[in-house]
Amino acid sequence: MLIAQQWRRQVASLVGWSVTLFTTTLLTLLAVKSLLTGPSLGQLTLLIEQLPPALRAYMGVTPGEVTVNTWVISLVFRTIAPLVLTVYTALAALSVLTRDMDAGVADFLLALPLRRERLLLSRFLVAVLNIAVLHGALLLSVFLGTRMVGYEPRWREYALMVLNSYLVQAALLSLVLLITVFVTDYTQGLFVALGLSLGLYFLSLAIEPGTKLAGLRWLSVFTYSRPNEVMRTGGIPPGDAAVLLISFVCLLAAAVFLFNSKQIST
Repeated sequence: MLIAQQWRRQVASLVGWSVTLFTTTLLTLLAVKSLLTGPSLGQLTLLIEQLPPALRAYMGVTPGEVTVNTWVISLVFRTIAPLVLTVYTALAALSVLTRDMDAGVADFLLALPLRRERLLLSRFLVAVLNIAVLHGALLLSVFLGTRMVGYEPRWREYALMVLNSYLVQAALLSLVLLITVFVTDYTQGLFVALGLSLGLYFLSLAIEPGTKLAGLRWLSVFTYSRPNEVMRTGGIPPGDAAVLLISFVCLLAAAVFLFNSKQIST
């Protein structure tokens, strides 16, 4: 019942986010076809040559080797999808507890004849499932988009890239929940959740591998997003998948423990 109630409250928003992600991805791939077949290709190549090496490496683009699959990785799986999904994940984490705490229904929630962990986990499960739905929309848009521009989609690799992205967002969801579990003001929680989530995303972009600060990149879950590796090897690096799964479970367990043990005042 708790799961159904929570999902009904969010289904309209979920549809809107799914349509946005689907449409944006589709339009991006149609624009890519125009770039690769039109007179702008030379300017695009020049632009790629001027990008910082770290950004080129992150996006997976190399001058002279620009293909549809390259841009599926760089624009969709490295830029558009992470940004849309990260904002949604931050908001989804706030919907687990903070939004209702801010609305003044904390006393009602905590007075329900349920164990606290069941309340938390049922709401968390809805967020996890909603993020899965968004990733389904992403996979469908990439598959249809590559077909529409006249290229044969690499179904297996695209599906694994989506799975990799889902693991990243699931780990991020647990982290944001842990940080915001005691934030009872929604506006404050919004700044914290979005600041943390987008900060980790841009951290993975800003620090170049091989520099003194390179070790800091491993603190960001986005460092374990490896669409380039998936496209090249046909699989998600097992070590990265393990780190994301362990992070997901441990951070969620910590959030449940703290929620159970701390007194929440409203």
